[in-house]
Amino acid sequence: MKIGLISDTHGRVHPRIHEIFAGVDLILHAGDSGGDDVLDELEIIAPVFAVAGNVDSVSTRQPLKRIVDLPIGRIAIAHGHEYPVKPDQRAAELCGTFRPNRVRLILYGHSHIQRMEQREGIHIVNPGAASPPRFNHAESSVGILACDGPNADLRFEFVKLEWRKSGCG
Repeated sequence: MKIGLISDTHGRVHPRIHEIFAGVDLILHAGDSGGDDVLDELEIIAPVFAVAGNVDSVSTRQPLKRIVDLPIGRIAIAHGHEYPVKPDQRAAELCGTFRPNRVRLILYGHSHIQRMEQREGIHIVNPGAASPPRFNHAESSVGILACDGPNADLRFEFVKLEWRKSGCG
């Protein structure tokens, strides 16, 4: 199974996303999509499971938190804006929130900073922001998760996205 990991698109789909996510079985969006147009565009590639971020409206399509049961295990998604700002505290609280659900992976966004760690056997991953760089993050990125089954290792690849300074993709 191959899964596209994306967050913080802020209303824009990078022109390379179709190429990068070609062949994925599904896409997980960790919030701040910036609108249904982004999710509609991603659904051209593969089915999308998304959550609402602090710039989105909570809806059936984008709940605040989500658990997705997949052949490779259970995955939790939350944007992360409701958790502490410090990365270690955020990861600890995300783990505490979703541990009872017996998840294998927690996907989150919000900070615009790519991060990956493991706590108590749970992978906690932020693919970075897919939008043009803003605030203090220096680059944009997305992730790809590959896994051969429920007991197989999770393999992550992160892809840097280049945005031209003109703001155009």
